[in-house]
Amino acid sequence: MRACVLIVAQGIDLRARIARRLWSAGYAVELAIDENRALRLASSQKFNAAIVVPGSSLAGLAIARQLHDTIPKMLVIVERSDDLARWRCSLPEADALLLKSSNEHELVDRLAEMAVPVTTGDSVPFPATLWIKDCKLDLAARLFIDADGREILLTRAECALLRDLATSPSQIRSRDDLRHAVAGRGADPCERSIDMLVARLRHKIEPDPKNPQFIVTIPGTGYKLAAPRHNGIGQHSGAETSEPERRHLTVLSCGLVGSLAFAANFDPEDLANTMGAFHDACTDVITRMGGKISTRSADKMLAVFGYPEAHEDDAERAVQAGLDLVEKISQLQSPANQPLQVQIGVATGLALVGPEQPVLGQSRDVAVGLRKLASPNSVLIAESTRKLLSRVFVCENLAPHQLAGASDAVNACIVTGRRTVESRFKAMRPQGITRLIGRDQELQQLLTLWDRAKRGEGQIGLVCGDAGIGKSHLCEFFLEHIVEPHAILRYQCSPHHLNSPFYPVISQLKHAMGFEHTDTTTVKFAKVEAALSQGLEPTKENTLLFAALLSIAPQRELSSGLTPQRQKDLIIAALIRYILSQADKRPLVIVLADAHWIDSSTLELVNRIIPLIKKAQVFSS
Repeated sequence: MRACVLIVAQGIDLRARIARRLWSAGYAVELAIDENRALRLASSQKFNAAIVVPGSSLAGLAIARQLHDTIPKMLVIVERSDDLARWRCSLPEADALLLKSSNEHELVDRLAEMAVPVTTGDSVPFPATLWIKDCKLDLAARLFIDADGREILLTRAECALLRDLATSPSQIRSRDDLRHAVAGRGADPCERSIDMLVARLRHKIEPDPKNPQFIVTIPGTGYKLAAPRHNGIGQHSGAETSEPERRHLTVLSCGLVGSLAFAANFDPEDLANTMGAFHDACTDVITRMGGKISTRSADKMLAVFGYPEAHEDDAERAVQAGLDLVEKISQLQSPANQPLQVQIGVATGLALVGPEQPVLGQSRDVAVGLRKLASPNSVLIAESTRKLLSRVFVCENLAPHQLAGASDAVNACIVTGRRTVESRFKAMRPQGITRLIGRDQELQQLLTLWDRAKRGEGQIGLVCGDAGIGKSHLCEFFLEHIVEPHAILRYQCSPHHLNSPFYPVISQLKHAMGFEHTDTTTVKFAKVEAALSQGLEPTKENTLLFAALLSIAPQRELSSGLTPQRQKDLIIAALIRYILSQADKRPLVIVLADAHWIDSSTLELVNRIIPLIKKAQVFSS
């Protein structure tokens, strides 16, 4: 743990110059511009030393004496040489005195003479300047300088949050950890305080706050910072680093089943074609989900999620890529005209990765080991990945698996599919949502719109804002405040299905109609008929339209000769009738979550239904 020094000075340039030198020497630093802040910090935080630069008033002596009661070592910097004697007489407790004209190297030497070590443990000195992509973060001066050279002054809390994130680049920091780093151990246990601080900071430093590149949200866990670059003196090299980085990654290992038998029994050209198709399928699926190929061989592929770009849902992306790989590769044929099969292992953890270096670390070894244990056409994930998924996927119970070469068993489970959920927000919080704090005004606005909707005056409410500030939390809290009988239609958009027509609508219908993975086409068709009979007239046309939308292929089909556009128009019309029929029985709430990821077909449905709900008991948010 680094020694921490409190700097008390009114001049911002002097404070920054001293702080920058102490940072580069390995000290942790806190800054105070006035007496009140200095005393507040001294009472709430442990300091190894204090550096006091008195102002023109005599108050400097009083504060120095009060600080010395709680901080064991003190160095005073005075303006003129004749002040040295006065301060020696007035404050004999001071360990050292320096003139303001002294250089910062002498200041560091004096701290060392005062027996203030650079570190109180094994910590490595941390630089005062970091580079995050093409932007510069000067921690000592509390300045963020963007790629265009624009200087942005940060508050103490904002700088403390960035500093804490930067000490663990690309590693997840919980809200509790960040709250303690910003406000100390006695901080108010309110998660929203950190979320709001992050939102404010993103507005200052992110090129696009709605698509953050620097501070990444990890749903249900906390935040992490895009890996910073620095050297010992805080100078930017001007070029991208090729050095490997420590990253929190999810690693996917994919292997083709039976490749040795293919090599022994088939012509090399046929084998090359099969392996080429395998590589193409892997590359297409992995890159589409935001992953990066790390290494490949004829029959194996290793991919990482979280490098070079980190996303808040890297673990979910990796698991979804594994399921997609099983589906896509099973559609390929071996030289013997048999479906290809794959084994997939996924694990999450710290790893070393770089542009010219394959991924190294325990997460890689665990992913490879799980892949070898996986059954054909199955995805086996480690507990480290399972913890980040919550209820998004259907997973069998965790069980210990003994990996080759490992002394301890690894807990892992098989993923059998993606769970059809009403709300992504609720799926990520199986323990339930926490109490809403500080959103009374917004909640009252939603309840007012709901009162109008109950009277047959359809309403639309837009809840927008930066990621992580509590939009979904507000909507769920609002739904819990509705006491009248009502119906809810939840449409959850997805960043992975921007090109999948009606994806949120199809997911909602499958959930509402009770589709199971084991259902046959006949069973699904019967469930469609039963669901329509409760709300929409189950005519042959309606049933066939919903069957086509849900990709059910019964013996009966839509009339031939319909163009794709005409079929889409008929489906939208049927969906509008279905939605309005729900509102005829009781007030209806439509929740469209993550609308920035909406596909064009669902957007067309929304645009067409908005004018029709003006005189219906419908509230959409």
